[in-house]
Amino acid sequence: MTNQLFKLLINFLNKPKFILGFVLSLIGTSLGILLPQLIGKLLDVKFLTEITSRPNVLAGMVLFFISAYVIRATSSYLVGTCGSQALNKIQKYIYSHLLKTSVQELDTYQSGDLASRLTNDMSIVLNFITVVVPNLLLNFIIIAGSIYFLFTISPSMTLISLFIVPVLLSIIVPINTRLETYYNNYQTGVGEISSRISHKFVHIRLMKAFRGERSEAREMGKSFDRLTSNYKKIIGWSSFQNTLISSLMMGFIILILVLAGGEVARGTMTMSSLMTFVLYLTQMIDPISDISEAMTEISEFKSVSNRLMEVLKLAKDDYREDKFSLENTAINMSGVHFAYDTDNILNNLSVQIPSGKHVAIVGPSGAGKSTIFYLLMKFYQDYQGSIQIGQQELKNLSPSQVRQMISYIPQDNTLFHGTIRENLLYGKNSSVSEERLQEILEQLDLSRVVDELEKGIDTGISDSGSGLSEGQKQRFNIARAFLVDHPIYLLDEVTANLDSVTESIISKAIDKFTAGKTRLTIAHRLNTIREADYILVLNKNGSVSDFGKHQQLLQRSGLYNHFLSELQEAS
Repeated sequence: MTNQLFKLLINFLNKPKFILGFVLSLIGTSLGILLPQLIGKLLDVKFLTEITSRPNVLAGMVLFFISAYVIRATSSYLVGTCGSQALNKIQKYIYSHLLKTSVQELDTYQSGDLASRLTNDMSIVLNFITVVVPNLLLNFIIIAGSIYFLFTISPSMTLISLFIVPVLLSIIVPINTRLETYYNNYQTGVGEISSRISHKFVHIRLMKAFRGERSEAREMGKSFDRLTSNYKKIIGWSSFQNTLISSLMMGFIILILVLAGGEVARGTMTMSSLMTFVLYLTQMIDPISDISEAMTEISEFKSVSNRLMEVLKLAKDDYREDKFSLENTAINMSGVHFAYDTDNILNNLSVQIPSGKHVAIVGPSGAGKSTIFYLLMKFYQDYQGSIQIGQQELKNLSPSQVRQMISYIPQDNTLFHGTIRENLLYGKNSSVSEERLQEILEQLDLSRVVDELEKGIDTGISDSGSGLSEGQKQRFNIARAFLVDHPIYLLDEVTANLDSVTESIISKAIDKFTAGKTRLTIAHRLNTIREADYILVLNKNGSVSDFGKHQQLLQRSGLYNHFLSELQEAS
């Protein structure tokens, strides 16, 4: 999965800019590697006398010193900005894939967890690409160059110094394996907490109504404790690793200095060479420490890259736009079976819905009324049996084609964060004219509501629709569904939150909008049921109990009469 993310990064990387930054980093680091040679020679009296007597040479040395660090800073900036731009494209790429992912796949994830992957996980990737990777490149170059010059001064002491490498690897590798697991658990925990918080604050009114503050604080406290416990393990192992590596490095440096001091005492090494050797050893300390810390960040990066790439493997909806002729809008369902996981919802459901007719769907809770809508909208596609729309097999139509010809109004009054205009002109409604917009608002008795708002139709609302009554939100949802003409309408009891007067107005408008169109309504109101052309009665096991006109069902369907009596009692 990490390799897949790297392939994406390379694909989106500004390669000329990155190569320029990398070349500059090579130049800047190479200049930096030469600095200890220059500083070591300052202990040579002859060399020191020569440069002090020649101002131009001294100025060149100062310029050399400044250039080394300016070039390195420029290279880090170029490489870092390349990584940032590539990450920006990856975020858009992954978000685009998420939007195209099937509802059935997305149902297995919490919304907050998906949000966490695109925000928290991406911030870790950003830090890795813009900071960790450039520093790793520079540090390896510094270490390689330093080792080369150490060999030119004293091969024997350099070989002794290199014994630290296998020792460090024996510490780093097993600890990083453990850290990767902890980081994965930590990111999963962050996603779960994010999801729970967002869900609870969307339903804050219900929570407060039931005085759930204490239980919520207690449950979230447990989640925070688990997250903190996991993070303590990360800090503990990281601290242990860094401390052990730093102490080993310091011990090796002391050992080398003792050996080098002996060389000087025996006259086999000059003080200038000793100074240069020590400077190169010192120059290697920070890069090795940085690489050690980077190993921890690599573990974290591997963990989040797995989570990000997992999203890209989810099954996507088919978005082909093949043209097809829809001769009629009759819906034929034959022997349809469907289950959520192992829970059977529809069992051998068969019904023929005539084109251009209004069919009310009634039945007990759990009979599969909403599931029929979900299948027709292709939110779920792993059903058995046959579903045809206008003699076209549903499985042969792409979700994009189906959703273009069907208008669906769910039971919940969902409005997005933004203005009322943005909510109404959302998605496939984006090209609707102002005249059509005003006509629909007028028909649904919403013009007066809009005029009373401070900024009219451009008034901003929250994702919970605060500032609007449930009835107003419901009417705006209906308006959004009818802005564009569709051959088929799926309505999930869309007048449930309206008073009787407003319901009468809205029902007449809906009848006008859907005249001659195929319309399915999940109905819980007597008026809606009686006025339908046909009524589909479902059993509790998700099969068809009966299908016919109101008067016909009154005479022959005991289940239908029982359902009506319950509605009358509820009224």
